[in-house]
Amino acid sequence: MYVQKKHKIYSELYKKLQIVDGGISSFQGIKVSPSFEEFNKADMEKYLIRKGVLESYATKLLSQFESDREYSIKEIRDYLDLLNYNKIGSSLHDAKNYYLIQELYLSDDLSREVLDLIKVFGKLYVDYDPQFRDLLREKSKRLLVDEEKKTCDTKIENIKRLMKSELSIGSIKNVAR
Repeated sequence: MYVQKKHKIYSELYKKLQIVDGGISSFQGIKVSPSFEEFNKADMEKYLIRKGVLESYATKLLSQFESDREYSIKEIRDYLDLLNYNKIGSSLHDAKNYYLIQELYLSDDLSREVLDLIKVFGKLYVDYDPQFRDLLREKSKRLLVDEEKKTCDTKIENIKRLMKSELSIGSIKNVAR
């Protein structure tokens, strides 16, 4: 029973960590989003509501859409970036809380790796705050963030290796009984 529970916890924890990693990675590189050139005001409102923007706030964002389209689109993009940022923050908190609740099932080595990864995720999350995105244009800051991301990639590989090893050992011990 313990081994089955451990399998479930490890896979769920790994999934949650991968969701955070994917979210953090979405701040790097090229973003794919509509140009909004072909959107009229009604199309834009539907798009915003589909993206989770409250109808009242969508109306506010679109208040200048026809008179100053370029400014309105910039405001919309900034707001959508903030929504995405907050979603990643929720995923990070979800992963951390899951780790804390299930920590009893983790080996000491695995627990250390996961906690270290969560800390690095936290640093990256702060680094990518949309309100301070101009700071990332500084080469020294960008290099630091790149190093933190490499650390995440290494930690994830270590976590995967540890999980596979511990789960296979647990399966072997269970079969031997």
